[in-house]
Amino acid sequence: MKKIKFFAVFSAFSLFLMMMQPVFAVEAGNFNDVSASHANYKAITELKTKGIVGGYSDNTFKPDNKINRAELTKIVVEAVYPGQATGANCFPDVKDEWFAKYVCFAQSKGLINGYPDGKFYPNENINYVEALKITLGTFSYDPMETTDVWYQAYLNVAGTLGVGVSTDNTEKLSRGKMAQLISNILGCLKPDTFTSKAGNFGITFPGKHLSGTYPMESGGLVITLHMYGFKTSEKVFLLDYSDMPDATIQAKTAQALLQDEKNGALSSLGVLAVDEEKEVKYKGYPGLFYKGKNTEENGYVVAQTYLVGNRLYQMEILATGSYPTDAEVDAFIGTFKLLK
Repeated sequence: MKKIKFFAVFSAFSLFLMMMQPVFAVEAGNFNDVSASHANYKAITELKTKGIVGGYSDNTFKPDNKINRAELTKIVVEAVYPGQATGANCFPDVKDEWFAKYVCFAQSKGLINGYPDGKFYPNENINYVEALKITLGTFSYDPMETTDVWYQAYLNVAGTLGVGVSTDNTEKLSRGKMAQLISNILGCLKPDTFTSKAGNFGITFPGKHLSGTYPMESGGLVITLHMYGFKTSEKVFLLDYSDMPDATIQAKTAQALLQDEKNGALSSLGVLAVDEEKEVKYKGYPGLFYKGKNTEENGYVVAQTYLVGNRLYQMEILATGSYPTDAEVDAFIGTFKLLK
């Protein structure tokens, strides 16, 4: 079965801690201008306690001030790549100003885009959907779908995660609401014990997953692939399942079908070497566990596939740099269970 290639996504995603701009050293304690009655008080206090945000030298946070595109870009770059920003002259309106190195570095990493006229408009206050795209993308919560209007996919992700902070797509985002957005997303990074009644399974992701449904062609037949995934800067955790036609099931043995699934997955991932492979079982159902790597892309995959009746379940951890640890495999693949 043809699968989707995922190693290419790694360069575009980095898990980060956001820091509000400008940041100065301040003493611990509440901000002078953020009272307990402020709508974003809990989020701002939480992020300050965790060292994620700082305030101004007078111990104020200015929660209702707007953030412009250059400031937000610096937040992202300094959080993910502290001290690494370099570059200039990457947009017609970004030359050698103080923000140029952050904007040009972010552009080179695929974190930001310009407008259709080619400009970046660094001094424009950033609106909600623009900030949502950058923040969700950097936290690796990129959509598993394509929508006609680019920002709708990100609104859908925010809705799925329950992290949205505005109902106005054009609202210029404040520092307080940005803190709230980050706080909401941080809450999604806790382990997510997920069950699917439709798919008849349960599993624990490292954080809140996203899902997608895709038509796949196999042997001239269109098969629906149901996919659930969670991404970090270095790993992708996936569970997918699909139902095979009776003719396909009857034509081959269970192990032959599992081998076909493995070969198709490895081929689409460009995996050239299999370092480990063994037959496994779950409640008497046949399965296959394997490890493979793509040395050219520095990519590694650990996968386990089960055949339950006509249904193929496949769990994968895709990683860069090295194989996932046994603890990571146990914490994800090891939690798979069939529901009664």
